[in-house]
Amino acid sequence: MLTFSITILDPAAQRVLNAFAESYGWEPGKETKEQFVKTQVIAYMKDVTTSHESRNASKTAGSQAEGKAKAEIIIT
Repeated sequence: MLTFSITILDPAAQRVLNAFAESYGWEPGKETKEQFVKTQVIAYMKDVTTSHESRNASKTAGSQAEGKAKAEIIIT
C-alpha cells in the first residue's frame, strides 16, 4: 500500500486551502474546506492515472493494429 502525507506549514496552509477551494468550486456547508481539498487531490490523482493508462492503451492498440495490418495485408 502506498500512503501519501502532505504537510503544509501554517504560513501557507490557508493560502493553499483557499486556492483549491476557489479553483475547484467549494461551497460552504456541504463539507469542510479541508475535506473538500482532500477529495479534490484524490480525484486529481485518479484522473492523472486514468488519463495516463488510457493514452498507453491507445498507443499499444495502435501499434498492435499497425503490426497486424503490415503482417496480414500484402499488396503485390
